[in-house]
Amino acid sequence: MTGRPIDELLRAATAGDRDAMGDLIARHRRQIEGLVRLRAGRLLGFESASDLVQSACRDVVADFSGFRGDRPEQFRAWLNRIVEHKLLERGRYWEAACRDRDRIEPPSPDAGPIDFDALLHTYDSLCTPSRIASSREQVEAIEAALSSLSAEDQRVILLRRFLDVPFADIARDEGATEQVVRKRLSRALARLVRALERADESA
Repeated sequence: MTGRPIDELLRAATAGDRDAMGDLIARHRRQIEGLVRLRAGRLLGFESASDLVQSACRDVVADFSGFRGDRPEQFRAWLNRIVEHKLLERGRYWEAACRDRDRIEPPSPDAGPIDFDALLHTYDSLCTPSRIASSREQVEAIEAALSSLSAEDQRVILLRRFLDVPFADIARDEGATEQVVRKRLSRALARLVRALERADESA
């Protein structure tokens, strides 16, 4: 993986440079993993996060010709849509499979080793880390708290706080004004904080 700037990698990948594409995905892999773990919910009872991440990365390569943009933040927003689509697709698959258990039994996913310290660092834009709880406890608390929110709350938090997509871009994609998006984010973050506080009280 090279140290080339993201915008340079994006231009090269858009021009068909497959090495640049590989570097671009590698540089965003931790964010893709975070998006999967934060949005997958019950799906992780059927497939491991690592398998879903690999599948999402393959979709990024396969669908890259459909990316329209030239800025890193546009690419991050597009990555979020790819992950959302992947999770929806796999969720529908397992929903159908569970209706016909004679046809297929859901496997026990092999999660493999998880670097909770790295994940916690990835999530550091979502909340203030605790000095008491372990990295694993904090990661699991953040994931559980976010999963308790509505899809709209999750989306605005992840786009703005996790992926650093500008308010103007989110507003344009959502068909809303920046002021509306800012209010949505404020309310969503307040609900996230309350969910984390409830988790602390019940621990």
